Amino acid sequence: MRSDRFAGQVFDLMNAKRRAAGVPALTWNQHIADVSQGWADHLRVTTANPNFNWANIHRPDAGGSLIPPGANWYGEIIAFNFSAAQVVDWWMNSPAHRDAMLDPRETHAGVGYVVPTSGPYKGWHLVVSNLAGYPKATKPAVVSPFSDLVGGQKFLAEMNWMHKQGISTGWAEKNGTRTYRPLQPVSREAMAAFMYRLKGSPKFAAPAKSPFTDVSVSNPYYKEIAWLASAKISTGWVQKNGTKVFRPHAAVERDAMAAFLYRLDGSPKYTPPKKSPFVDVPVSHQFYKQISWLSASGISTGWPASGGKAAYQPASTVARDAMAAFMHRWKS
Repeated sequence: MRSDRFAGQVFDLMNAKRRAAGVPALTWNQHIADVSQGWADHLRVTTANPNFNWANIHRPDAGGSLIPPGANWYGEIIAFNFSAAQVVDWWMNSPAHRDAMLDPRETHAGVGYVVPTSGPYKGWHLVVSNLAGYPKATKPAVVSPFSDLVGGQKFLAEMNWMHKQGISTGWAEKNGTRTYRPLQPVSREAMAAFMYRLKGSPKFAAPAKSPFTDVSVSNPYYKEIAWLASAKISTGWVQKNGTKVFRPHAAVERDAMAAFLYRLDGSPKYTPPKKSPFVDVPVSHQFYKQISWLSASGISTGWPASGGKAAYQPASTVARDAMAAFMHRWKS
């Protein structure tokens, strides 16, 4: 099994360690990532797999199969662990792996991983990261207005579209670049701004008094949040005293996101199927209709689950890269 998000988390954490050590950050290279994934697939532990052996866990022909044209150095690090943070911490606590991960000669890297299905590491992540160095004169092609996005990245086109449409401008960094922060969860206040712009920034005069007790009129997204309430896209939470709260800094969860997009579309007439399209969303779910509509509209296909079925992960938070994909599909 493979998850681009998990690989991206490992990659981002590697760069965080490099920055902390005063070493230049790495650039994602999809060719290297594909080679890394291939070796991870080769090493996957299954009942009948003879390939895994600690004596030959590293690829013997890494140089010949890994380095893209123009590279003059390479390295490879491998680990077993549960989470992305644990993988990188394991590398940092091993002198040889730490040296490889923080080598200043490296400029590009890719990450691949699998989850072994049997053996002593069943359920753990087997992670392979390859690193390559290029001459300083070589500059990667500009693929995005956001400096933290790279070629071949999942949802790259959708995140670039967010910038082009003026839906997201990202963050201005001290070095003059702008970043998108693709794996960062979307906060509810940011989601309000995204949806307001996605709808074309309609004319709206925000009320002098906030509809939510936890959103002041001085909030930078007050107009957008108030519009969301006025358009009945979000009702917030009713408190015991009858007031409402919006929880602007809370992360948006995938079930709530389905409801937001459904209402943003004008709550179209839709009869949900008697059988759920997702194994983890029962028909009794609060937002079953909206989540089913999201599936029927092609806005979300979910994740592959056992038996050829799909899972939606309704309680998971929505990252900024995934939000770009949802909004692009909604608009299309």
